[in-house]
Amino acid sequence: MSTVGERLKTLRKLGNFKLEELASALKVTTRSIQYYESDQRNLDSKQLIALAKFFDVSVDYLLGISDEPKPIPKKSDQTDKQPGQVEMDTLLNELNEESVAELKKYAEYMKIRQTLDSGNDESSAGLDGGKASNSK
Repeated sequence: MSTVGERLKTLRKLGNFKLEELASALKVTTRSIQYYESDQRNLDSKQLIALAKFFDVSVDYLLGISDEPKPIPKKSDQTDKQPGQVEMDTLLNELNEESVAELKKYAEYMKIRQTLDSGNDESSAGLDGGKASNSK
């Protein structure tokens, strides 16, 4: 089982971060980072959380409680969603506002196209400009 210091050093090296970069992010000295990596000094809870966010891993991973860098989604979270929904949620979270707006437009287009392809007429898809309701 690896120590907090070993995991910290491994993550820093995998990310190609210098001691100075990590020290700056944590607002500590480079010597403090060296102490943490060699397990000569313990991290407090705020520093653990900051490191977990910095490296995008769970605190459990840093502490050695879990060997999974990120938490595994609960089964109930996935069973409530439609197939592909988890992947779509992940993609949406990575898009900027402009891209999300474009994606919404495309989804609306696909919804209309699906309605038309299913054999319904233009009036049911709202593409007749309201003519169906006005022609009595």
